[in-house]
Amino acid sequence: MTRPLITLTTDFGLTDGYVGAMKGVLLSLCPDANVVDVSHAVAPQDIQMGSVILRDIVGYYPAGAIHVVVIDPGVGTGRRALVSRAGGQLFVGPDNGVFGPALRLLSPDKAPEFWNVSDSPLAPSIRSSTFHGRDLFAPIAAHLALGVRPEELGPTIDDPVGARAPACHQTNDGLLGQVVSVDHFGNLTTNVPAIALGTASRVEVTFPGRTSPPVTGLFRTYEEGPSGSPMALIGSSGHLEIAICRASAAERLHVLRGASVEVRLLN
Repeated sequence: MTRPLITLTTDFGLTDGYVGAMKGVLLSLCPDANVVDVSHAVAPQDIQMGSVILRDIVGYYPAGAIHVVVIDPGVGTGRRALVSRAGGQLFVGPDNGVFGPALRLLSPDKAPEFWNVSDSPLAPSIRSSTFHGRDLFAPIAAHLALGVRPEELGPTIDDPVGARAPACHQTNDGLLGQVVSVDHFGNLTTNVPAIALGTASRVEVTFPGRTSPPVTGLFRTYEEGPSGSPMALIGSSGHLEIAICRASAAERLHVLRGASVEVRLLN
């Protein structure tokens, strides 16, 4: 029998025992669970960063995977706790838009399903107002892993909080997007999907309000770009990326996540 698969994505870091406490709850209730750490290095309360990380990994998990996401600045308030289902996978976490991009990726043609599990009878009635990851989301995920159906955990809803990740837009000159993540290497990933480039074989990328020269071209690998200079390529997420081979584009260009990006499409 296949072991149930539960992933964890949080902003807890690993200095404290928060992740360990969640795993203790999961394994106490579902000892056979295969618990996978996606990331615990999401910046504190950074819902958008968590949503991009989740989007970039869900396509590589099998149907039946349960993703627990705890980036929850509203913990203990009136925000709802949700279970969602899309593409055969389940998501457990706060109703703050963190699931949005992943759900769109898994279910582009069918609306995801949502359940409000804030008052689920299968979660402890006494819980900390500051640690729902341990006292609400972990128990819910464990029961799902044991075969409990989402319908048994709470009522359906049709008004979840919208996605936090911004979309790119067409302009008269091309595309207007945004840097949505800066990875460990300093590569700048934008929200401009490869499909938006159409048949363009080259692009010219500028950062409005900055004096850095345009990034021109469209390369296939990091090694193909000009030595020591910024290059544009389609990264592993399927989106336009700005990188410098063996250097940090973020540091060299002084660009942070959230910076605007203008893209001209060239032949």
